[in-house]
Amino acid sequence: MSDELAAARARRDALRDELARLDHVLHETDAQRARRDALARTLDDVSDTLDRARKRTLPLLSRVRIASPCDARWEDMEGDDRARHCASCDKTVFDFSAMRADEAEALLRAHGESLCAQFFQRADGTILTADCAVGVRRKMRRKLLAATVATITMGVASLAAAAVLAPARESPAMHCQLRLDGAIATRDAREEITRPRAAPNTPSWRGGVRRGGIRLRTR
Repeated sequence: MSDELAAARARRDALRDELARLDHVLHETDAQRARRDALARTLDDVSDTLDRARKRTLPLLSRVRIASPCDARWEDMEGDDRARHCASCDKTVFDFSAMRADEAEALLRAHGESLCAQFFQRADGTILTADCAVGVRRKMRRKLLAATVATITMGVASLAAAAVLAPARESPAMHCQLRLDGAIATRDAREEITRPRAAPNTPSWRGGVRRGGIRLRTR
């Protein structure tokens, strides 16, 4: 009988130990599960913070779109190359393409979506600004062509003056030809300034002017 009691006590003690061990494992599992859930929530919070920070640092200019297009003509508005007053909506319309990127960015941060704007948007969706490499080259080209027009005009005037001072050294036909050649050269140079430049090797140049009330894309 004593042997049976001893065996029963041993069995009881073993069961108690096993139960205690399982309770400990289950407790650790619950703790690990709770720890895992807490880490998941923290990860979500950090991800949201990073996403908001990314949106704040993303250049606003790259998120601009025209939400309400405007049919008013820029040429009919009063102002300068950067900003003009639109009589139709009684608002100031800003030309982002006449500004540096940082100037347009500062304007957007100050006024947000209350702005009316116009800009040249390339086919790839990017906005041309005054400090864009392509825009700078185009502006330099226009200045050089303007200087060429001035030089040709001065040359034509000099030739005309020389013709007046020395009529015996050239015939009336030659004088008319000089004036005609000068006028054609001046016309061609002026057309070169105002003519839109085709850029077959730079497809990003293809696009158009957009104008109206703006919105900022969230993505």
